[in-house]
Amino acid sequence: MAPFALLKRSPVFILMSFAALACTSPDPMGTVDEFETRRAANAEERRQNMPDAGGDEPAGCTARADINGVFLLAVDTSVAPGSPMFFESTVVYDDSVDPPTMAMTMKPLTAAAFAPPGFEVIEPPYEVLGMTYEATAVGPVPVAEDGTFELDFGTTNVVGDANPITGRDIQATLTVSGEIRSADAVCGAVNGDLIAPFAAPLAGSNMGMVRVSDGDFAGATALLKCPPCGGEMDEGMGGAMDDGEG
Repeated sequence: MAPFALLKRSPVFILMSFAALACTSPDPMGTVDEFETRRAANAEERRQNMPDAGGDEPAGCTARADINGVFLLAVDTSVAPGSPMFFESTVVYDDSVDPPTMAMTMKPLTAAAFAPPGFEVIEPPYEVLGMTYEATAVGPVPVAEDGTFELDFGTTNVVGDANPITGRDIQATLTVSGEIRSADAVCGAVNGDLIAPFAAPLAGSNMGMVRVSDGDFAGATALLKCPPCGGEMDEGMGGAMDDGEG
């Protein structure tokens, strides 16, 4: 299968995640101004370090496949595009039923800025916004013949150590409209709403998953969105960013 559009993790890439969650001031206008400044700076740095995207489009596009196993999940929000958060995603795929089903459990990965060296799985239970939570789980849900599925995570709580900007806790509602591209790659659209540390819609967000061997999240290459079927890749899909740049 031809390669997907991928974004290579780097120190700069790890430090840029959910820029909107970097609110440190109780003043709403101050928070917005700080976010806009940070978002613009991050976007410019990403643009300068992003080489031209290359490679062919994936063949076959979507289809059912055995996606049992552990993946690196990137959630790239419309609030701060290009600055994803990362999770360990464990998928249980059952093709013994008709239609096949899938279930998913998510655990956040540490952000290097606040929990060096980063990309370590944060095990539950989690203390988020003064409450205790277990790992986020959903399913099983049916997988259509074309490999598409819907996952409604409801209210998702993410511990602050997964937020590389300020270490602030995050709460959001998330629904994933996904598609299986191969046994090693899944992608899709994310909808919902950011609840804390402030309110914002998440419509237009994306996610990508790539299979990880032996828990090597730091050495994996993240998929941020679905490459178009039969279309040309653009820079928003991402090319490979070399480690150590920026």
